[in-house]
Amino acid sequence: MTIRPLRWTASGLLPRIAIACAYLVCLATPGSAQVVLPNGFVDESIVGGLNQPTAFTRLPDGRLLIAEKAGLVRVLKNGALLGTPFMDLRNSVNDYWDHGLIGIAADKNFASNGFVYLIFTYENDPVDYSGPKTSRMIRVTASGDVASAASAVTILGTMVGSSCKNFPAGSDCLPSDNPSHSAGNIKAAPDGTLWVTHGDGSSFNLVDDDALRSQDLDSLAGKLLHITATGDGLPSNPFWNGDPKANRSKIWAYGMRNPYRFALHPTSGMPYVGDVGWGEWEEINTPVSTTRSMNLGWPCYEGMLHQSG
Repeated sequence: MTIRPLRWTASGLLPRIAIACAYLVCLATPGSAQVVLPNGFVDESIVGGLNQPTAFTRLPDGRLLIAEKAGLVRVLKNGALLGTPFMDLRNSVNDYWDHGLIGIAADKNFASNGFVYLIFTYENDPVDYSGPKTSRMIRVTASGDVASAASAVTILGTMVGSSCKNFPAGSDCLPSDNPSHSAGNIKAAPDGTLWVTHGDGSSFNLVDDDALRSQDLDSLAGKLLHITATGDGLPSNPFWNGDPKANRSKIWAYGMRNPYRFALHPTSGMPYVGDVGWGEWEEINTPVSTTRSMNLGWPCYEGMLHQSG
């Protein structure tokens, strides 16, 4: 597979936001049919030899860390893909259907602390490969071009197993009950905090009561989270209740279906979140203010459409 980013050649803020919100890692094979691009875009091949790349993050020295769906993190250094992976999480990652290692971000102080964050569907039982799962977000510490498994620290999803339904309400658990709508994306803000998305963990083709978790402030499903580098909630969050470990203290916005990708505004630092639609609407949601919470309506609404289910 080859990473082929689409680069907008015009100036201006809107194109940068649009491209940042898009799924930049496109899967292509050498010799495939020429893609006809919209006016203003160019196609550049950056690196080949990858297996289902899902996300990447740029390090201060120019290296790229590239996440592969099955759980490998590859290193692009000086234009070459290194043979030794940065990290091998394949024993911990469930990659069934849309599951896998989906998000990666380098800490804003990576040059001094070497921290890298990863979010993935956790494999609790390889025998039940296609069964309900949970997700986890971890932090690892780089040493040169690699990071050891021993450096891993859990940031979100300390409770893992066959389903979050097996744990008390309000547990630090990220639902991944169905083959999609699970782990999302991570972005490191300039102030050192982290923005994280996670889907509702419910069925993607049927009306499913589990989707109502998106409206539950004690569940991390279907949410945009704003947390510290250690996973605590922030007093500036709209549902802060004084307990930094409480799920609601970590929530910035809720009512989302599958907020698979998002970007931070280059000036305000506010998130612009892409939410995968069901049958009618694909959404890019922007904050109405820096202090007021956002309820994007799912599963009662998809975009502006009231869901009859």
